[in-house]
Amino acid sequence: MKDLAKHQDMTVKLERYGILLTYHQRQVMEKHFYFDLSLQEIADELEISKSAVSEIVVSSTAKLDELESTLHLIEQERLLSDYCDELEKNADEKIKKIINKIRKLTDHGI
Repeated sequence: MKDLAKHQDMTVKLERYGILLTYHQRQVMEKHFYFDLSLQEIADELEISKSAVSEIVVSSTAKLDELESTLHLIEQERLLSDYCDELEKNADEKIKKIINKIRKLTDHGI
């Protein structure tokens, strides 16, 4: 279960910060985390070594972790979503429309 949570966490970080990786790093990370390909499958597909794929995954994971620990965008979006949920519980239609506008503002990548 812990591995699934780590996988989901990295998928969210990749969605948010993936554009800041190189094309090659992003390609490897997407194949691994979005399409659940093994390191060997990625290596075969990209015609590189399995160890090269592993190094890319490790270094890219570290970079994505560092970006979130520095910028806190994902954490802030989760908090904002929680606050919107709380507000929405007793809100009238006018306020709900404003809350939906706020939610749309946070539904984007870098």
